[in-house]
Amino acid sequence: MSFSSIAVSITTFTFIYYFKVKLGFSDELKIFERNKLEQILRVSEKINLEIMRNILELDQKTFQEKIIDYSKQYGMKVEGNNLVIKKENLDDFLKSLEAQFEEWEMEKQPVKKI
Repeated sequence: MSFSSIAVSITTFTFIYYFKVKLGFSDELKIFERNKLEQILRVSEKINLEIMRNILELDQKTFQEKIIDYSKQYGMKVEGNNLVIKKENLDDFLKSLEAQFEEWEMEKQPVKKI
């Protein structure tokens, strides 16, 4: 990992911590993180798995299961600490991720009693 990518990672995590914890902008930040992830995936050939896991806010076990499923389904592969992106399946992958985000959000909603 180069110095510049380490600096970007530190800056990104500092930004996320500040907005999430200090200012309480967790919903707005989730939207920002999703957009940031999409931009990274569109312009890069690969993404660091730990950065992706942090953006998705998943625990290690869940992330590993999901990334294996997504890799098989969308023809991506894991090389070292990176997910190599297959551009021809990217739009379908992003739609699937968005559907997963919505499902996770629904699971977090409290159940209302009638």
